[in-house]
Amino acid sequence: MFSPDIRRAQRWCLAVTIVLVESVIWPNAMDGGIAKQPIFVLGATLIAALFIAEMVKAQTLALSFPVAGVLVALHLPLFLFSAWWTYDPVSTWKALGFGICCLIFFFAGSSLFPTKKEITPLLHGIEWLTLFLCIVGILQFAFGDRLPLNFYAGAGRRVSSLLGSSGTFAAYLVLVFPLLLAQRLEAGAGTARSIVRSLLLGTIIFLLIATQTRSSIVGLLASLGAFILLAPDLRRRRLILLIAAFILAGMVIEAFVIRPELGGRFTMLGGGQSTLVRRIHFWEAGGNAFLAAPAGGHGIGSFERSVFAYRSPEYWIGGSEDVVPHAHNEIVEVAVEYGISGLLLLIATFALLVRQGIRAARPARGGWIGAGIVCSLVAVATDNLANFSLRQAPVAPLVWLFMGLLLSGGLGTPPGKKSTLPLRLPTYVAALPVLIWLLCAVVYLREQLSVIASDVHLLRGVITVGDPRAPLSDFEAAVFLDPLNPLARSQLTNAYLQAGRWDDALRSAGELQRLSPLYPKSFLMKADAQLGLGRYTGARESIERELKRRDHPEALMVQAALFRAMGDVPQERGAIIRLLTKDIEGMIAYGYRSACTRLVEISTTAQEREESIALFRSLQNMPLPDHDFFEAIIARSQAR
Repeated sequence: MFSPDIRRAQRWCLAVTIVLVESVIWPNAMDGGIAKQPIFVLGATLIAALFIAEMVKAQTLALSFPVAGVLVALHLPLFLFSAWWTYDPVSTWKALGFGICCLIFFFAGSSLFPTKKEITPLLHGIEWLTLFLCIVGILQFAFGDRLPLNFYAGAGRRVSSLLGSSGTFAAYLVLVFPLLLAQRLEAGAGTARSIVRSLLLGTIIFLLIATQTRSSIVGLLASLGAFILLAPDLRRRRLILLIAAFILAGMVIEAFVIRPELGGRFTMLGGGQSTLVRRIHFWEAGGNAFLAAPAGGHGIGSFERSVFAYRSPEYWIGGSEDVVPHAHNEIVEVAVEYGISGLLLLIATFALLVRQGIRAARPARGGWIGAGIVCSLVAVATDNLANFSLRQAPVAPLVWLFMGLLLSGGLGTPPGKKSTLPLRLPTYVAALPVLIWLLCAVVYLREQLSVIASDVHLLRGVITVGDPRAPLSDFEAAVFLDPLNPLARSQLTNAYLQAGRWDDALRSAGELQRLSPLYPKSFLMKADAQLGLGRYTGARESIERELKRRDHPEALMVQAALFRAMGDVPQERGAIIRLLTKDIEGMIAYGYRSACTRLVEISTTAQEREESIALFRSLQNMPLPDHDFFEAIIARSQAR
């Protein structure tokens, strides 16, 4: 039904969107990749507007979906119902827009590439884009300390290229690797292009190790296993098996010989604060949230706020983050947001698409390209058992596009049953979808630029937090530009507390709780402000609610200060003992000097002094540099 001009415009829009989403970075913002989702939304909605314009121009609505396409289409009512049923102003609109745009990319993949000849330029473009991103990654790896901008995530120097984070870059690499390998195998050997492709594949493996993302490496190995099963003959299977063995050997050499420090990360699966232990806490919280609403879930984009309510108050002991935007497991996140209905729809859709991809891998259809797409999906699905890239703009659009390609004529998929509905609209109406898109794009872009500016102020405030005046103005600007950003509101509340502006802190904490009722530390900050204002009853209620959600030593320290202000020495002593005990359990030693000194002062009986000394000796066994302090405090306790 598409005219060649409209289809060409949509393909160009698709290509430009992909390039910009993968390559645009905002280095002065808290989140370097903050501009990627707005670009994705604008590009996807323009593709949809062009589709509607062509439909009106042709005076015919003609839709043709195979079964897998129908299952994908069912995601739209699921998203809309979920957003309506459990609307949240902070998270719903962003997640809903992202989900709808992913569906648009799927149907673009299934409808804009009716022949394999039209798919080829897309694959070549992804090849060149990957080469560009790998060059940036190599420069970061080699000259990161001397680059004007530091792209590394933390002290581990994990390469992220232009993708915003190392985990997202790793997910991108494992997504495109099977497809590039398929093109290499299809083209054969001996040509210059084949040599370049081989070098690019080797570079991807090198950079994948440099990202230090273990789930992505497992995903790559899983995709190679799928490749072996899909290879058309025994000789090719042996070749892929040899490639897999070569890759595995190269990974071991790079991680344990060239850069031994990487090997420590890949072998650190256990331990008190390993990433696995930290993620178990919010996987467990996700399981609890799912059991609380198994039928329809908690709503689209709701995982972050659900974690606040359903995780253990001792999550911090394992080093788990206070704010967890994503589950780092797609199955858990889908189960929390949509319940069993969404989970079954996801599993059925993926199974049917893989089945269709296996058919497309036959030589008579897509051949190696079909096999490469199936293996790409296997790789990213495996990776997202411990990653969150399917919720990120750099990776998700390509995943949905590849799934759509499996149902395209370019990979030999026969069209499904076609439904045609005549339209009787004036010809000029065809221009309205694009005009409406243009108006909405201007409004949306202004809003997103305000959000980005807020993020820039948020970063400035965070990096100047040592100055009692500078971060306050930046946090106020961040909240003004993006009133629905709970992180900015939380930082502003804390800045008010540090400045001793108790009334402003209390008001700001109340605004934060209106945005997100259980946001981490909101009750702690509220209690601190109430304590500063002398409102002891309210402070006691707030700190008890904080301890119910997060029994951290800093909360116990505020509780101890509250009891001291109230003159309740037994309660104060109990809070300090719990504080120091939590220090031992969490191995964080939060405020132990002042807490130990105060405990000596209020331990008046022999039994209390013996309990205090035993606690001090336990702290003394922690890896702390204050051995002399504990010797002195124990001696002081014994002398009383």
